[in-house]
Amino acid sequence: MEHDENAVTPHADSCRSVFELGFRTWANLSQRGSGEAKREILEILRSIEDSFPDHPALPRGLNLTKSPGCWQATGVSFWDAGWDSASSDSASISCGPGPPAIAPQEHSFVITKSRPTRLTLQKCTESDLNSFIGDGDDHISILFLAWAYVLSARWTEVIPGANDIQYTENSAESSRKESSAVDVPIMATSREAARWWKAVLAPGQGWLANADTDGGILYSPWSIRLSSSTVLTPIFLDNSPAPSDAADSAAALQYLSEYVAVYGVAEQSWAALAAVLCLPFATRWSSNIALPAPSISQRRLLSQQDKPSAPFSLGQVDKLMVLSCNTQGIEALLLSTFFDPAVPCNLVSPFLQGVFAALDSISQAPLQVIHALSRHSPKVGFLWVGAWILGKHTSLLDHARHGFSEIDLLSAVWTGTTQIFMQLPVSTPSPGHIRREDECRLAYLTSKKYQRNLPFCPWKPFGSVPVKDAELGAQIHAGCRGHRLRYKGWAWDCWDNGRPVNVTHDVPASNNSYELSKSLHRASIEVPYDKLDMEDDSASCTATLNAFMWLRRGGFAASERHIRRHEWICEAFDDEDDNSCESLPEEEDVSDVDAARKRPKSAISRPKLGGWLASTQARRGDSV
Repeated sequence: MEHDENAVTPHADSCRSVFELGFRTWANLSQRGSGEAKREILEILRSIEDSFPDHPALPRGLNLTKSPGCWQATGVSFWDAGWDSASSDSASISCGPGPPAIAPQEHSFVITKSRPTRLTLQKCTESDLNSFIGDGDDHISILFLAWAYVLSARWTEVIPGANDIQYTENSAESSRKESSAVDVPIMATSREAARWWKAVLAPGQGWLANADTDGGILYSPWSIRLSSSTVLTPIFLDNSPAPSDAADSAAALQYLSEYVAVYGVAEQSWAALAAVLCLPFATRWSSNIALPAPSISQRRLLSQQDKPSAPFSLGQVDKLMVLSCNTQGIEALLLSTFFDPAVPCNLVSPFLQGVFAALDSISQAPLQVIHALSRHSPKVGFLWVGAWILGKHTSLLDHARHGFSEIDLLSAVWTGTTQIFMQLPVSTPSPGHIRREDECRLAYLTSKKYQRNLPFCPWKPFGSVPVKDAELGAQIHAGCRGHRLRYKGWAWDCWDNGRPVNVTHDVPASNNSYELSKSLHRASIEVPYDKLDMEDDSASCTATLNAFMWLRRGGFAASERHIRRHEWICEAFDDEDDNSCESLPEEEDVSDVDAARKRPKSAISRPKLGGWLASTQARRGDSV
């Protein structure tokens, strides 16, 4: 039996079907032995060395936007309504009216912090992560401190107006014998390397990466203040420290690479870097983080020495710095793990219930959860490891469970991931009707009004509408084939010899190849339909309200009166009038598209969001 695709409240069969989709997909991801899971997570971590080859790097000569509280790097992205590059049939590509134009979009990234992040070290018997990617010793916190220095040193070299990185009078002392001290054996290849380690492991701040402003001092986004009762005590087994200038980023990378080779801890180094990249996102509302104290065996140092690999590329560091500073993008990439472009807005609740029924079954093994998340979205899987190290995965999962999402098109196109249905091409047109998801895409591509912002949530609207009732731009291009929102390039706002210039980032031919989730099914998996709560539709309600608030900002057509009257939508669109649901007559014979488009009774230009928006913003500002 077919169900009405335009019904706001989905049929029970549809809810069961999409619940099964979510559960089977994620239950299959969760079914891995520990050995296979470890191998897969290490492959995902290894990708950090060459991930996102098309991501723009942080250039020199930025024309910064400065205020007393922060500095921002700015740039412009370029887009067009190009053809779907996946279509090889030229006959399937046509646009009679001519391709619509899309205005360039301005963006900014905060590249400073008002204070360093406060790091505490906690002694524990064994780190869960170490048991997953390590072989007994735990170097994560040491490597975290080292990577924070590397990125901060690079920041001082690239950001105009930043002070040179420098050591402070604080340094880690080898003579400390406190009961809380943790010995860190260091085989430094030079006296300068030994001095660097004394700064990296120092209590408080052993180094400074900052900039002077009229309002005080601003710091690099990865600046750390080690404030812990646990003291790191370096034991130098080769060269002893000597006074020297602070190491630049290239030298620091070399020292870090030597340490990784001596201990054979490349996997832990990748994980530590992932955590450092998540640091600006994780400390937006709290400048405090905690990591397990290191646990290192000197015997392992003397017996395990790998051949030093080539130091991490500074070019890759420059790209990852941009990724890290885009905190909205980091959150969007992580939450996009739960997005499936096949799911419409009114079925989000049962879909997410299925997803979390699978994840809850392994909730007592958090690393299995992280493995499933990373395997589902391998391109950004290392960010899930980083979020887990910093303790931010729990709040992210809670937000996803309740349908919260974040959208950042730049991070999507720069990483080749899919965050919203708008990234997908317009589907093949049908005579007389247009799918609402395609109406959204064409409305955005053809109207400056719609281009002011993307839809508020990633989930596509359900159903279709007669072409005559669609938005004007969608009507004009409804018969076109192949239109899509296509990224064309990026330009940084920079200075060159006192003149403003744009430093452009060219787009590769494959820039529109997005990663879509793959629905994986195993018939042997039993679906726990008792976990499906048909009464809990809050995520579907919010997603549907978001979709139609964006698409129907000018009012609903008479053919959509049942949508306008639905309890999920009616109150938010006109909460100032108790009779708003009666604003459309039961029957109406209209042929003119303008007459068909009926406005809410109050004729307000924008719907009031009331308590719904307040609760959404409160949830966004929660503990992430």
